[in-house]
Amino acid sequence: MGESALPMSKSTVQRQVEKELANQRKSKGLWKGFWGAVAVVATLIAIYQFIWPRITVTPQAPLVASDPFSAMFSVANNAWLSLYDVDFSCAPRAIIFESTVSHTPIAITSSGLRDEDSKGGFTSPSLQKKDRLEPDHPHTIACPFPEEWKNMLKNSSNVLRSANILIVTTYHPVKLLPIQLNNQHRFALIQDEHGNYRWVERSLKDTPL
Repeated sequence: MGESALPMSKSTVQRQVEKELANQRKSKGLWKGFWGAVAVVATLIAIYQFIWPRITVTPQAPLVASDPFSAMFSVANNAWLSLYDVDFSCAPRAIIFESTVSHTPIAITSSGLRDEDSKGGFTSPSLQKKDRLEPDHPHTIACPFPEEWKNMLKNSSNVLRSANILIVTTYHPVKLLPIQLNNQHRFALIQDEHGNYRWVERSLKDTPL
């Protein structure tokens, strides 16, 4: 007959129970820390979604069919909070005409104005301002062709082949803090099979203006 196992002492049983309880507490602590971290991340994402500005710009059809720069642009604040001290500006850029007489391209490039990096070449002289841009209350702006080049549009021997517009919205996300941000939207001009002009949004990462 085999030898029977010796009964464990009371102290041995107690040590095993304490060890098991310690392992359980450690496991619960790890899970508690994990779910705590998840809760913190979820809270930060919710705060970001609530306070971070989200601006969209929607082009409308040109008011004058032959002048794509007569189109208006609707700027909307799609966040939950209002934006303050809002400036709207636009920069027509990389404009190319083609002469129907000589069939040579005529390029209008940047004139090297101040703030060229953020606003592009020609900045609209009528910089538009708004004290407050509220959520879901779009503001409509114009982006007229530079006055010094309007004769190019009026000349029937010149055909507009390509153009870009950079619309910049500069604002304060918090009224009393000296924090200023800007939002940029680039639009390229296209012409459909019927000869109608319209603006289409392009990525800022596309071919530089």
